[in-house]
Amino acid sequence: MPPIPRPFIRRRRRRSVASMASVAFAMTMCAAPGCESGNHNDPQTPATAPAQRDLTPPAEGETSMVKTTAADARAHGLPAATISVEPGATGMAASTFPEDGVYLRLSGPPGGPLGLIMARATTAGDEAGMKALVNTRFTGRSPAAGTFARVELGDAVRPAITCTTDSSAARAHHLLVLFAQPGVSGGVLLDFWMPAGTSPTPEPREMLEHARYAALLKSVSVRFE
Repeated sequence: MPPIPRPFIRRRRRRSVASMASVAFAMTMCAAPGCESGNHNDPQTPATAPAQRDLTPPAEGETSMVKTTAADARAHGLPAATISVEPGATGMAASTFPEDGVYLRLSGPPGGPLGLIMARATTAGDEAGMKALVNTRFTGRSPAAGTFARVELGDAVRPAITCTTDSSAARAHHLLVLFAQPGVSGGVLLDFWMPAGTSPTPEPREMLEHARYAALLKSVSVRFE
């Protein structure tokens, strides 16, 4: 076999040295602070993976109860009331005192209207007062008032009204229930909403007995102090 010409050998050596230098430089840069790392074939490991809310339902025998105390309410400038609710297996995440006038909020998973708020209320508990509440609470959201009724929730019969708001995928049925504070007008308002689709506005009893959310709604407790 004839010998390989020396100039060709020198050119191959120069390319090999350059390639090794490039690899070494790339390894040095990726080791530097701030270089994004992680196995990009695994969605759990990239440095930019967003944090996820834990929406895992509680195991059998455990509780997911959310509670705010009367002392906490006073500290936030709200009427002194101890409030608790059990989200259960609804997949709803909780936050307490998330904004002015709100004791607690439950938010459903992304993808549709689902949630519950317990908030300060100053409305009267009669039919006229509850219908007026629908219009003032949902200004700009095309509220369509449903039925006023008195429903048994917790340890008392309470004024309630339903309504439907918004349109398309955001269209939602709301159930508003007033937990009246003794001696004053108003108290604590329960506002629960769920996807409406194209269905007509239900009655309060229908929402309270909804197969998926009845346990959630019946777990709500409000105690004034």
